[in-house]
Amino acid sequence: MYCVYCGKKIPDEAKFCPSCGHSIQVSDNHGIKENVAQEKTEESLHQEKSESMNLNKRVEKSDPFQNLKVDEEVYSAVQKKSTIGSLIIIAVIVALNVAVFVGYKAYAVMTRNVITLSSFTPAYTVDGSTASLDLSNSYYTLKGSRNQTQAKSIKLSVDDFTFSKTDDLQNGDQVTVKINQFENKEKNYVVKGSKTFTVKFTEETNGSEKKDTSDQTTEITSHSTSDDYMFENSSTTLLTDDDLNTLTKKWQARVAINEIYARHGYSFSNSTIADYFRNKNWYVEDSSITTDEDANLNDIEKANLKKLKNYCTEQGWTWDISDPLNTDE
Repeated sequence: MYCVYCGKKIPDEAKFCPSCGHSIQVSDNHGIKENVAQEKTEESLHQEKSESMNLNKRVEKSDPFQNLKVDEEVYSAVQKKSTIGSLIIIAVIVALNVAVFVGYKAYAVMTRNVITLSSFTPAYTVDGSTASLDLSNSYYTLKGSRNQTQAKSIKLSVDDFTFSKTDDLQNGDQVTVKINQFENKEKNYVVKGSKTFTVKFTEETNGSEKKDTSDQTTEITSHSTSDDYMFENSSTTLLTDDDLNTLTKKWQARVAINEIYARHGYSFSNSTIADYFRNKNWYVEDSSITTDEDANLNDIEKANLKKLKNYCTEQGWTWDISDPLNTDE
């Protein structure tokens, strides 16, 4: 006998199903209890089990894609597009890396401090009517496009220069000096440039520079280490009488005059005046500027020079102040 609720086999005398606990007896209309459990033959149970197993096998074997046929052309097209897509991604990555590299190089070039030869003041060793360059005593200045402090910190040796001619020089010869270009990538600067100068030397002094033997030399030299001006605005503002009255010594007037020229990079042949301005951070010497015309003075500067000349005349200071190279008393 089997329980009609859970299908488990139960003993004939049982009143409740030992598996699910349901009552297996009911009363009919005559008050007679009868068993409502149904008999299931072993054969019927085996048949149900077999059908259940066959159903599971059918479900397991059922593959919704087993009859799907792949179009080879479609597959090839998809595969080809996938390859092209990968190549495009690789190309984009390479292009981005190239762009970053090129951008970095461009930025480095844009921010690079280009240091050029601003001036070269030669010294000579004289032998009669000819001379040779005295490179150990020659003087140069550098100018930076972005950082002048860095330019001033660079020290060049004789080997860093190339000259078109160094010996058998005569007055009036043209000599070109060129820096052998070099680059410092770590500090992002490059040094280059060239200048051409005219040979000028005096045989009697065995050198190119006239020595200042006046009693002003010591006083001028003693004030050369300061960056101060005699008149800071003499290139933009007319000097007043009160301004001139501050010049109590001849050397002060001389410096005030040459200060106007120095702002334009005037290259002084007098050693005392030249050394005075070379010690000024604001002075950038240009060996090509040696005359009033080269200096290209403005109207205010010309007016101030005239006023200074008149003042010096009043004080009895008689050297020719119209010529900044003149060293006579």
